[in-house]
Amino acid sequence: MDRAMGIQTPKVRMTCGNRCLRSPDYSSAWSSFGLIVFPTVVFIVFVLPELTVTIHPILPVILAYSIALNIASLFVASGMDPGIFPRRPPGPIDAEAKEKGKTTKNGFKKNLIVGENVISVKYCNTCHFWRPPACSHCSTCNHCVDRFDHHCPWVGNCIGKRNYPFFVVFVLTTNFNIAYQLAFSATHLTLCVKNGTQEDSIDRFISCLTEPVPKNIIPDLFLLLYGFGAGYMLVSLCCYTLSMIYLGTTTHLNIQASKRDKRKMKGAFKNLWRISCFPWRPTFIDITKREVIPTADLSQVIS
Repeated sequence: MDRAMGIQTPKVRMTCGNRCLRSPDYSSAWSSFGLIVFPTVVFIVFVLPELTVTIHPILPVILAYSIALNIASLFVASGMDPGIFPRRPPGPIDAEAKEKGKTTKNGFKKNLIVGENVISVKYCNTCHFWRPPACSHCSTCNHCVDRFDHHCPWVGNCIGKRNYPFFVVFVLTTNFNIAYQLAFSATHLTLCVKNGTQEDSIDRFISCLTEPVPKNIIPDLFLLLYGFGAGYMLVSLCCYTLSMIYLGTTTHLNIQASKRDKRKMKGAFKNLWRISCFPWRPTFIDITKREVIPTADLSQVIS
């Protein structure tokens, strides 16, 4: 139907009364949910009860709050509109792009005057409109996304201007949970090995290495191996995400080094303020009306 008119069908769907977005790989969020919940259940069942008595009863409270925040941020980032710009049908704007736009190997470009600044914008041949700065087309969802960072396979959604803060919370809380369980699993393993004096503890530890593994330390060993294996990737992702916030750019713009966002010059604190405390842009998705932003009003979405 739409293909006969030259319109490519979007790959995202709206659910829950048009309140939640479902991308083509939305099931990835459930896979991430399982990877979070499974080691947490092992930790709660086999490790946490003894530590609650031995160390402090507040440990389960900290874990519960962190896990709740982690899972909530995962599903909010997964089901939220990342900043999708509804597409236009092919029409006069295509002729305008060919007539006024500057032809490049990636499409048509033109300069847009916003205040005292001249900003270069690119025309999207799929969505049929002039894209604002930092907006890019996601090939997975087949949509243009405002301040597109990347399409996250763990969240199962694009990461853009609207859900980026929730993605950052998800990354930070995931790292905290891994570090939390890793540290206290090592503590529990030490308590299981420890017996009597320090010399006895060393002998007991050596005997654990030479004799069959006691069943009470198997969960600790599993959590340690899981934590070190997942922690390497998660720490790398966390450091990279924080570096992008520090520079005030996105993953997509950082890959295209010649097109980096100039907002990185504002400083780390202003970039952090823009991510965490900037007014939340309303969604442009309207399933009933399919309204889009006119070309002349692009300055309204440039901030």
